[in-house]
Amino acid sequence: MILTHYFPYIINRVAGELSSSESKVLAEFDLNLQAWRVLVALDEHDGQRVTDLSGVSLTEISTLSRLLDNMEERGLVEKRRARPNARSVTVHISATGRRVVEETIPEALRYQDTLLEDIDDKDLAITRQVLNQLYETALLHKW
Repeated sequence: MILTHYFPYIINRVAGELSSSESKVLAEFDLNLQAWRVLVALDEHDGQRVTDLSGVSLTEISTLSRLLDNMEERGLVEKRRARPNARSVTVHISATGRRVVEETIPEALRYQDTLLEDIDDKDLAITRQVLNQLYETALLHKW
């Protein structure tokens, strides 16, 4: 009984189910969810640092570094040094990466619309507000 009322559990259960469904759609493009998040983030704001992409893609930096190497080999992104001998690296989306985003976004939006079709706009706005507030609070109170 306590588990079904425990917010971290409820949120994790929903996130797990949503991620699983999204992963099935992205498999058609030979992408995982983290790679897709990186592409979408770069499509919205190109030339991000690896540390920033780590936060957006919800991926640990070490895992993200390997993922970016793979994405670069596939021609989806390009890594660049900020300047010669600089330690800072920025990641840029390629034309191929942009095409993947253009092909996947409509399907992602259709999936989202299906999920939300029975939820009232007012309830949805409150849910977004509460989830964002929970996220901000969680950042402040990490164990």
